[in-house]
Amino acid sequence: MGLRSHYLVRHGAGYRFQMGVPGDLRGLLGRKVWRRYLAMTNEPEARLAALQLAAKCRREIDRLRKLPNLEGTQLTVQSRPLDAADIVSNDVAVFRADSPTVSPLPLSPTVGQYENFINIPSLVDLWKRVAQPRAAFSILRMKRCVDELVSLTGDVSANCVTRLHIMRYRDMLENKAYSRSTAKQYLESIHRLFGIALSEGVVESNPATGIKVRSGLDKFADRQRRRPFEVHELRGLVAALGGEPEPFRWLVKVLMCHGMRSGEAAQLRVEDVTTLSGVAVIRVHDRHGSLKNRNSQRDIPLHPRCTDFIAYARSVSGPWIFPQETMRSDRFQRLSSDFIRKRVKLADRTLTMHSLRHTWRTLAREISMPQAVSRAIMGHSMGGDVHDEYGGGPSLRLMAEWMAKIEVMPQTAIIESQ
Repeated sequence: MGLRSHYLVRHGAGYRFQMGVPGDLRGLLGRKVWRRYLAMTNEPEARLAALQLAAKCRREIDRLRKLPNLEGTQLTVQSRPLDAADIVSNDVAVFRADSPTVSPLPLSPTVGQYENFINIPSLVDLWKRVAQPRAAFSILRMKRCVDELVSLTGDVSANCVTRLHIMRYRDMLENKAYSRSTAKQYLESIHRLFGIALSEGVVESNPATGIKVRSGLDKFADRQRRRPFEVHELRGLVAALGGEPEPFRWLVKVLMCHGMRSGEAAQLRVEDVTTLSGVAVIRVHDRHGSLKNRNSQRDIPLHPRCTDFIAYARSVSGPWIFPQETMRSDRFQRLSSDFIRKRVKLADRTLTMHSLRHTWRTLAREISMPQAVSRAIMGHSMGGDVHDEYGGGPSLRLMAEWMAKIEVMPQTAIIESQ
């Protein structure tokens, strides 16, 4: 018998209780479905909890239908997730009906009308528990978005946030010095936050639905995107590496020769540089960190210019190839930004360490590398149509042959001497 028959639905790493509201009570309760996230990952335990919640719902339905005046009754739902202790002890009233004399809630609720007051910052904890974000930067960005929204709304209940609030939040983002892509990310974060709150029954609607960042009147030439390094810029970057610490030099060289994301390279461990089927590879996975998507997990053939990287990886003390306290993810971004602006003297903000990934892709095009090979090396999906989904990816041997044809900077001696 499936989970649905027991009012249990998979939700992330855990489960949620879900039960339909009878049609004659939907207008009264203002909802079609009861949903509640269960803080349980064990299926038998969650199934028992869902059955007990369903029994409580049925008792509440029977009680409501016996009331003489249904129009004066409102239902309040517990806002926090349930765990096993709540179910066993029955200390928590999951559903209860107030007195029939209480008037229905107005369309625009105000603070104090909810028995369980949930402010906007508390939604971040709910989002973390349900969405389970893996990257620390994602959590920091969500908290930053919420702080800016609270600066507009004040410390109010999440149910009090209206579309007008979100539209003002959108206007504030557009008036700040954010790029359009950053403003779009912030607005989408708020949409996801309230989307989960709606799914968990904390709010009755998502006020961010349908609100988008306006395109504006800027010219295409004014929109700044990361671009590849020109030859003279790349030569200056490589020359400036001479005075940098060895871990920093190696990390930049790995990015330059393999087209990797900096977050992927910074979290490499000693065992990730190994040999598979006779090919020296760098293994990219999410066992000890996070990746952008499932296609990012891959094995990258080691570039011929980086054969000494195996010996360097074996020479470091500890499991991590690069020092995590100074070169992990966002820390490396700040360090590399200072390096490009102050040491290499490149003021163009479209040039970052991620530009090395664009540079590698440009070089791959120039040697007519097959798209399937470059996609596999860079960690992109194989394609969008059904034909591309059939079969496996290119072999390590084939990828190694094409990797050897990439000439990053043949004119510079520092790459040869490292």
